[in-house]
Amino acid sequence: MGADNQTLVHRSLDGWLLGGFGILAWLAVTDLPFVGGPLLGPLNSTTVWVLLAIGSAHFGASYHLAYGDGSASLRRHPLALLWVPLVLLAAVVTVVVLMESKSVGSADWLLRAVLILVFSATGWHYIKQAYGVAMLSLRLRGMRPLPNEIRALRYGFYPIWIVDLMDIWAQGHRATYRRYDVGVELLPRWVEQAARLLAGGCVVAVIGVLFVVAARGRRLPPMGAWAPYVAGGMWFVLPPSYISAAAVIGATHSVQYLSCVHRAEVNWGRERGERQLVHWWLCVFGGATAGGLLVATWVPNTIERAVPDLPLPGVVGALAFVVLNLHHYAIDASMWRSGGQHVRRIVSGGAPNESVVGSPVWQSGGHDDRHRHGDGHPHAGAESQPARGA
Repeated sequence: MGADNQTLVHRSLDGWLLGGFGILAWLAVTDLPFVGGPLLGPLNSTTVWVLLAIGSAHFGASYHLAYGDGSASLRRHPLALLWVPLVLLAAVVTVVVLMESKSVGSADWLLRAVLILVFSATGWHYIKQAYGVAMLSLRLRGMRPLPNEIRALRYGFYPIWIVDLMDIWAQGHRATYRRYDVGVELLPRWVEQAARLLAGGCVVAVIGVLFVVAARGRRLPPMGAWAPYVAGGMWFVLPPSYISAAAVIGATHSVQYLSCVHRAEVNWGRERGERQLVHWWLCVFGGATAGGLLVATWVPNTIERAVPDLPLPGVVGALAFVVLNLHHYAIDASMWRSGGQHVRRIVSGGAPNESVVGSPVWQSGGHDDRHRHGDGHPHAGAESQPARGA
């Protein structure tokens, strides 16, 4: 919680939080030939609940950062914070009206369409966040890539998104969410195979670029810069065969996200004049976890138990899933742009005793790098990946 401007949480932890634990998790659940089988068996209910809580916390934290300034937040990001939720509400109302007017087929079609949209955008959300935290790690360590290196780091993640899209759009997959078929099977299988080869090659190339960037300062690239790429390549290009990648990828993404939130929230608390920064962070994290679990899990489950005979099974949970995910993607795509108040707080630190609304911390000076941070790949809890089958 100190004023170390080179760390998000702690110098020895940042690289693990931003991707290192995801690498270890892949090694633990993958059938490696020299080990003789996965080190860990199927996830038990306690582990799944912990992963769900972590995913819910990152949802709640994003809402606190997005709406924390009240009306000033709405003026800053009207599209993501006001108009997107209104459009999503209209889609929910449309599904309900169609369902109650006996047009169940039309309601089912619309619900499947928005579920496909969620899963098609999920990989994009993941790669943008992973690219963002890699750039952020370089900036915090004083490393500035050249323009062509920035392009390589940015676009080097795109093939991983294409691989993720294949779970929905390529032939040979039976993609489902709850009881809803979200597989399109439009693209031939060779497109998926080519995407995996391209993604693996791009990860290797990106690691090389990071070493070139670090070599100019006679240093090694920080783990927070290369671990997100390696973890993404492992989980998407070479997914474990016996376990769904959804929960672990989601937890990896959420821990990555919460590491950045920690730095932003602590510096925000410093701006507000908070003296007990540990207490401030614990309150934010606890409230985010409880609120995320409430909205993502408890409320939809309670409603479904209260009205079990709806024409479309599991429609309440599916609609909550769609709204929460798509709104979260829109929030992060706008809120975490470089030049925004929270990225500036991370890079430059908080300004003690300055008011939050109208503070010059994000309105002038300092950080002018125009790269995004925060569009990542959530897969835990309410952001679950569709189930896969042959």
